[in-house]
Amino acid sequence: MTPEDEAMVIGGPRRVAEVAVAALVQAGALEFDDYGGVRAARTGGATTRAQQHVLALARRPGPLGALVDATAAHVRVEPYIERGLLVTPRRWRVLTPVFWLGNAGAVGVLVATALGLPSPLVLPLLLTSLAAAAIAAYLRGPLAGEARAFHSALRRTPLASLPPLNQVARVGLAGGAAVTPGRRAVGELLGVPGPALASLAPGDRGRVGGWWKSWVSTPV
Repeated sequence: MTPEDEAMVIGGPRRVAEVAVAALVQAGALEFDDYGGVRAARTGGATTRAQQHVLALARRPGPLGALVDATAAHVRVEPYIERGLLVTPRRWRVLTPVFWLGNAGAVGVLVATALGLPSPLVLPLLLTSLAAAAIAAYLRGPLAGEARAFHSALRRTPLASLPPLNQVARVGLAGGAAVTPGRRAVGELLGVPGPALASLAPGDRGRVGGWWKSWVSTPV
């Protein structure tokens, strides 16, 4: 998986935009003024579609946060679905009610037990409800294939233990405003000045479901 793939898994389109900006900063394709404004230093050098959008938008100087937001609006999630890293919206929408019904069924069985449900029925009904919820939770995603394995491994790995060998990849994991074990922002290590980083959202390794639920609920 590329840094942009990892960024999509962790933080969605906006994190992909941050990674695209970080890669271009590292390549010297973006430059900053003393007030935190950013603009393209050259028109070529993009290696991904997100980077192309960054350079096109950065022809006119502006705040870094605004550049990231504008780029994120151009990042499409569909290619990641087609590559099998994310599930389809239809699969998510179909299995989500099954997940909640399974959980509700388990709670209902426990309540019914307290109200006098015959004990021979309790265990089969409880296991059936829990199994339905667990299977639906696994199959509904939003991660699939290699992305699911990556996210599982990342949850077991403290960010502070990751070697600072590739700052662009670190932006994908935590965001450009995230603080390293040395108490420096990741973006600062790439040469992004403090005023520019101030316009970025704080780094976060939260669950991927947040951005996915928002995206999948947005009318096309």
